Amino acid sequence: DAVERSAAFQTIIDRIQSLPFDSVKDDADSVGIFAVKWTAVLSGPQNKVVTIVTVGPGLSRTNPPTNNPQAVDTFQFRVLRR
Repeated sequence: DAVERSAAFQTIIDRIQSLPFDSVKDDADSVGIFAVKWTAVLSGPQNKVVTIVTVGPGLSRTNPPTNNPQAVDTFQFRVLRR
């Protein structure tokens, strides 16, 4: 479900943004029905690019779309040094 997947992304984003900059690193967890892992890559002295990948139920991008218990979705955002 797209709403649950969005909530999983938001849970991890909130968790990462609450960390000190130097503590943001690669990790993994589960949120509800989703397996979630993320990587943090230094993109300059003041920011990191975090890529979050969820694996869990969703629609595959076939034609026509079908239910896929292992659908993968990715989201990226930047964390800035404060």
